[in-house]
Amino acid sequence: MIIKHLQLRNFRNYSFLDLVFDQRLNIIVGDNGAGKTNILESIILVSNTKSFRTRNDQELIKETTDFARIDLVSDDHRFRVVVNKEGKGLYIDNSNISRTSDFIGRLNAVLFEPSDLELFSDSPRYRRRLLDLEIGKVSPSYLRATLEFNRLLKERNNLLKQNKPDQILIRTLSERMSEPLLLIMQKRKGFIDHVNNQISSRYKLIADDEHTVYLDYQPSCAIDLKQIASMYQKSEDRDLLFTYTTKGAHKEDFNFYFDGHKISEHASQGQKRIVMIAFKLALVDYIYATTKYRPVLLLDDILSELDQSNRQRLLTAIPKDVQTFITTTDIDEINIDKYRLFKIKKGGMI
Repeated sequence: MIIKHLQLRNFRNYSFLDLVFDQRLNIIVGDNGAGKTNILESIILVSNTKSFRTRNDQELIKETTDFARIDLVSDDHRFRVVVNKEGKGLYIDNSNISRTSDFIGRLNAVLFEPSDLELFSDSPRYRRRLLDLEIGKVSPSYLRATLEFNRLLKERNNLLKQNKPDQILIRTLSERMSEPLLLIMQKRKGFIDHVNNQISSRYKLIADDEHTVYLDYQPSCAIDLKQIASMYQKSEDRDLLFTYTTKGAHKEDFNFYFDGHKISEHASQGQKRIVMIAFKLALVDYIYATTKYRPVLLLDDILSELDQSNRQRLLTAIPKDVQTFITTTDIDEINIDKYRLFKIKKGGMI
């Protein structure tokens, strides 16, 4: 997948920005606060329909204006996202897309940005959110299963909060939750297994050392319908006591391990940064293996806190067949031959 053309109108600090990209490597350079990350944010908005920096879409609209618009042309579609006071409009090839699920993943993008490192120490819900986002973008069946599971979960929790819950209905809901939960666990395990086949070798390629990295998935129970049924049966009394569902996809987690220890407790900041980069590169491969389309790769402030040798190995490790966008404050950090350069100043280009 290739992004050919991007236009921003009234988006963040840009009144108007028009960019034509190289199909391989694009370097966006500018001072801090110039708006480099805003460009990557607009691409992620087209990919996920959500910003990675704010939950309030109104913050995307340039001050003193009443709408923001992103027009993006890929090698197979024209995308438009419009944000105004009434909400958000999504369009593909000039057709309005009313369901977000029909828009997500049509343009796949993988983003590294500095706050990603918080994933190692954040609460489990942030890691679950990552699983749901990345798997859901490439698997409609996973997206449907999570929507169905969450709908039934809400219904079951409401029932558990009643003074005298109907236990027969609780068990019926547990049975109905079992099949979507099975698919969710299968897809999550497949995702983790694929990443584990890649992440250590990609880490070693960039860091040039022999540390071992892997992800440990903690499913609700053994991945089997009978085991899921048994799990809900055994947890029913506890659920009634606590008045909410204590087991299921909404309670799962995974963790990063570095030489057999949780990475949050063992690795240096520089090692964590390289592990996260290796994870993102493994994610690129997962998307390609699942969809046969290569995502675009967005690397925000990727080179800071890396020494020159790690920086050069990283640039070499970026797949040659993946369109890549790198933001930086210093073009001297880039030691590579062929790329398209965009120099950004506040609100526009130099």
